[in-house]
Amino acid sequence: SARYENRIRNSRKWWQDTKYYFSDAGKKLTGPGDPAWNGIAVPYNHSYGSYTNRLQTAGSSAKFEWRPLGTDIYASLLGFNYRQWESSTMNKNDFYTKNSVRDLSEEGGGSDVNSIYSRYRYDTWNKATVGAIGNVEWHDDRSSLRVRGGYTRARYDNTQPYVGVRTYPVGMSLDWAAGTAGNGGLPYVTGINKPGLVLSSPYTLSTAQTTYRMASEGLATARVDYGWNAEPDDRGFGFVTGIEFRNLQLSRNLDMTEYKLGRAMNAYLYDPGYVPVGAPQSFPWVDWNKVRTELWPKLVKDVPNSTYDSITADYRYTERLVTPYLSLHYATDNTTIVTGVRYDHTRFSAFQPTITGSVASAAMTRSNGGYSYFLPSFTGIQDFDGGNKLRFAYSRTLGRPTPGNIAQPQTVNCGAEEGGAADCSISRGNPDLRPRRSDNLDVQLEHYFHREGIISLGAFAKWIKDDIFTLTTTQIIDDTNYQVRQPLNADSSRLYGIEFQAADHDVNLFGQRIDPFFNATWLKGRMAITSDAGSRTLDRLIYQPKWILNGGATLRLPAIDGAFRTTVTHRGAYMEGIGETAQDDNGRAELTTVNLGLWHRVTSHVTFKYEITNLLNDQPKFLVGDGLRYVSEVDDYGRGAFFHIMLR
Repeated sequence: SARYENRIRNSRKWWQDTKYYFSDAGKKLTGPGDPAWNGIAVPYNHSYGSYTNRLQTAGSSAKFEWRPLGTDIYASLLGFNYRQWESSTMNKNDFYTKNSVRDLSEEGGGSDVNSIYSRYRYDTWNKATVGAIGNVEWHDDRSSLRVRGGYTRARYDNTQPYVGVRTYPVGMSLDWAAGTAGNGGLPYVTGINKPGLVLSSPYTLSTAQTTYRMASEGLATARVDYGWNAEPDDRGFGFVTGIEFRNLQLSRNLDMTEYKLGRAMNAYLYDPGYVPVGAPQSFPWVDWNKVRTELWPKLVKDVPNSTYDSITADYRYTERLVTPYLSLHYATDNTTIVTGVRYDHTRFSAFQPTITGSVASAAMTRSNGGYSYFLPSFTGIQDFDGGNKLRFAYSRTLGRPTPGNIAQPQTVNCGAEEGGAADCSISRGNPDLRPRRSDNLDVQLEHYFHREGIISLGAFAKWIKDDIFTLTTTQIIDDTNYQVRQPLNADSSRLYGIEFQAADHDVNLFGQRIDPFFNATWLKGRMAITSDAGSRTLDRLIYQPKWILNGGATLRLPAIDGAFRTTVTHRGAYMEGIGETAQDDNGRAELTTVNLGLWHRVTSHVTFKYEITNLLNDQPKFLVGDGLRYVSEVDDYGRGAFFHIMLR
């Protein structure tokens, strides 16, 4: 099989990731926890971005199968190749304000402008993945033996030129109004006292760099499983045992060329005549073609900073895993019981550059670590008359830190941040990070009807030790917002939830055949953490909304040998980053997405498909502050319309 896709994704973003807090007398405070705070959050920055992305994906796979006649042996070999290319252009503009405010009220206020920035960034992401999976298995009436192995190799690279200019306009101020439901709740600029200064002020070079990122990963796996009397149709006692070996090797290399700054830049700017969403007027944009051909060859390399930032972002990581397991099975016509234990033995090595103060050496320092845990599990299934089924399960599971969470020394990333983020980020690893361990309890009652209809109601609970979260702090360095991130282990976490599901197939409604489905999940979490700022208890886990709802239906259209499908997805707000204090928390607002699809067969091998995505035009919004009370960013991806030609 093979697949190719080529599409364009344009977006507009508008954000204010940092807030100021003042007293009634106009004194700037450290945060909303100060008793003198007047209750109004004042935007420090008004930032606008325009993005153009071209995405291409291509992939293919082939599978060879072999089954010798007269034997119970089966063998297969699957090979696959997947490529992804993406080019992205960003033009970003910012107003940064001073530590003062005037005429402040619930409806808005006024701020003096400290600086204006214009930034340009271009990325060429390229990812290639190739691999093969082999399988040999043998079965007889009671036993089965299966041997599997595979290897996957992935490579990623990106070249990113990044240019920033800034000016300090004299005597400029702006007025802003509180956000409304119509603009996503984000405060917006209503007027500027000297609008001509936005384009005519003297701009100087504030950032000039080219970053080349390259990462590669190799994953080798081998697994042997033997089972006796443990197939779904077997009855009585049985068992399954096996062992898995895994070896991961990952490396990342970053080369950064930074240039001396401060030169005049107005000759390399132009007015695009484009007013960003939420902005009062157009801004100057960087003329990248002119910069690349005329200015770039003249720039002087900043050798110390280039060398330091290149070295400190590199790392290598290797991980070796051995997991033997044993499970005991017992089955009757109505009862199935499976209990077992898995032993997880993991060892890893992290290779990091040597950093002493402000001096970095490319000589790698090796840190070794690992962990070993027994992971028991129990599952019980009871069938009742009338198509009813009861499931009960207990398990202890392991969540591993990502290699970057452990091995990454320090990475500075500017201009490529996702929603709700600052201009730049500083990401650090944590070699002392422990894997999360979770004790899980699940109970579910299911009722089956018709041929494929189901209604189920379930509840679950998770008690998590050493849950992993990302601690986020914000620093303002030379008018640039830096979001500093580091993964840490929580003191304790727990999660409870209730799930409901209903689905049916081939329902006759007014003479039409419909496949409806609906599911809903309610979640309640708690997390206790400790950082340098003290201890905190949160009423949720990261990435955990309160509600997740999904529903839809497929209407069959035999007249055109096709179908029409509608899907609706809703998720509640959730926290994405936890700050040392609640005012630094960030997350995402609730989001509802409605998609439509129609497809029909043209020939026996060709199908046309038409899609409309995000019909209601609900756009992502990002939140900050205690209780995620403030909107920090509104993204606008618009609606989407796609046409697919599928060959089978």
